[in-house]
Amino acid sequence: YQLYLNLVVEGTSAYIYLTLMSEICAEAELETLDSRWKILPAGGATNIPTFVSLVGPHLDITVLADSDTKGMQRVTNMIEHKLLDGHRLIMVSEATDSNKADTEDLFSEGDYLKLYNKTFGTTIRVGDLPKGNRIVKRIEGLIGDSFNHGKVAETFLREYLHYNFTDTTLGRFEKIIKAINNTISD
Repeated sequence: YQLYLNLVVEGTSAYIYLTLMSEICAEAELETLDSRWKILPAGGATNIPTFVSLVGPHLDITVLADSDTKGMQRVTNMIEHKLLDGHRLIMVSEATDSNKADTEDLFSEGDYLKLYNKTFGTTIRVGDLPKGNRIVKRIEGLIGDSFNHGKVAETFLREYLHYNFTDTTLGRFEKIIKAINNTISD
């Protein structure tokens, strides 16, 4: 019996979203992250292989990664080199309708835009966004520049109790949580 399990995520935003949305799922009587998970932000997809090597592949490690991001080839190479079991790599896209998805895409477009608008004092609506499948990229396409999506996570951290999230958001987070929990080998 292991006291804790290691869940490696790309960054602190993923840590914040997973931790707090698991609490919100509990309130909605949906599945939550197993309490043994210790979420470890790696500081980006390119750092995940190094992080997994440092933690030690002999320990129970599951990786949650954004789909189609820089560094994904190095992450998938971990499986080929037996540093990570293939079933222990969970892609965010498994819980969305797209094969390209970031952690932010677990939120419905409207829910994420509420957080974005609160953070930056804007009034962007879903209909204002260009077509695409990654909310962060779609917002950047509209505003013509990149933005600090960590700031949106900070807003969520401070104010998540004041939001009512859609069934779409709750369903996507529950789906990714189930996929993570299903990697536990008892």
